[in-house]
Amino acid sequence: MHMDKTVLIVDDDRFLLDMYALKFKEAAFRVETADSGENAYEMVKKGGQDVVLLDILMPTMDGFELLKRFQAEHLGKNTKFIVLSNLGEPSDIEKARELGADGYIVKATATPTEVVEVVRKVLSPETKK
Repeated sequence: MHMDKTVLIVDDDRFLLDMYALKFKEAAFRVETADSGENAYEMVKKGGQDVVLLDILMPTMDGFELLKRFQAEHLGKNTKFIVLSNLGEPSDIEKARELGADGYIVKATATPTEVVEVVRKVLSPETKK
């Protein structure tokens, strides 16, 4: 199934970044990666992403801060934002939703293949905000 969608994966862990990038390429996504909040911010400002997979715990600008900035500056209007984090507390999930996240995946409980499936579901036309 060729989706021809672009996913931006944001994580400061290079190993995880490469692993998820490979999985999404295998699933016929165009893949962009950013290893910091700042890089991700610049890339989303330029646009072109269908989905941004966003880690929360990153140095200098974390995922919550990024979501706040995207919302405040009306960036990524047609982009789905999915948090991919080790933080699994209901308060974290709630905070991400309040900041406009379209989905939340806890890293420890999802395989890379499952992460791809969640992204597919969020992108499917039936799924509305």
